[in-house]
Amino acid sequence: MVHSDGLIELPKLKRTAFYDDVLRPQNLAHGLIVNVVSRPEFRVSLNVERSEASGPFSERDAAVLRSLLPHLRRACELRLRMHDYQAAVQAERDALDALSTGIIIFDAGQRVLFANTAARSRAEELSLRLQEGAGLSGPPRMTNDILALLTDALRGGAAATRRLLRPNGGETGITVTPVKGRAFGHPSHHRTASPAAIALLVDISGSRDAGTALLAARHGLTAAETRAANVLAQTSGMDAAAAMLGISRNTVKSHAKRIYAKIGVRSQAELVREIAQISQTLDPSL
Repeated sequence: MVHSDGLIELPKLKRTAFYDDVLRPQNLAHGLIVNVVSRPEFRVSLNVERSEASGPFSERDAAVLRSLLPHLRRACELRLRMHDYQAAVQAERDALDALSTGIIIFDAGQRVLFANTAARSRAEELSLRLQEGAGLSGPPRMTNDILALLTDALRGGAAATRRLLRPNGGETGITVTPVKGRAFGHPSHHRTASPAAIALLVDISGSRDAGTALLAARHGLTAAETRAANVLAQTSGMDAAAAMLGISRNTVKSHAKRIYAKIGVRSQAELVREIAQISQTLDPSL
């Protein structure tokens, strides 16, 4: 805690441009300055000012501010932590939007909580409409098929897959699985309800990406771990995976260690087999 009078005496302060431009117009002459939060990238400081007529701050004034300081620091730290968490949540959503696999998250009432960019694109191809907080809408037969998959997944606790015919003649594979573990489960991710099921929409030709996404949903992989698993399934080693991901080999190894532990495998080869088995359910012709 610093008294402005301890930094510069008032007569000297009055001879500065800062006093003329800032302090004098506001009738300020004495200040009490305290650092509230310090981070490497920025600081939060509190300045308490008073007029020349009020005189310098006393030790009693400083004691009052000291008594408030712990509360101010807790309030600032809480706000900063919330900001950091919101940034992390947005980063996860951005990662999901970067996937080529369509991902739709439903609550227990079969309402849409989240749909990434790929899901909205796939839904348009199927003439389906996705609106957060509402149920699916579109061609009755297709909508009923998807809702039947959702019902089976929510009741039976197992994944189910179906092929959907697009108006242009192509096929989209949809896999619905209940959400397990903590994947997508933090309350702040979804304001209105808790996630209960996830649907994966993918062109049949892109079933490997869907297999990785389904594996991530089943075992609670983070967005970073999902990206790493997808790349590990396509490369021959840690160095190649690191190059594709643009991260260090040690970071890839750390991701792989957590991925293997969550899934219950011991090597990259076993991870590839797990993804291949899931991909086979999405496209039996593979």
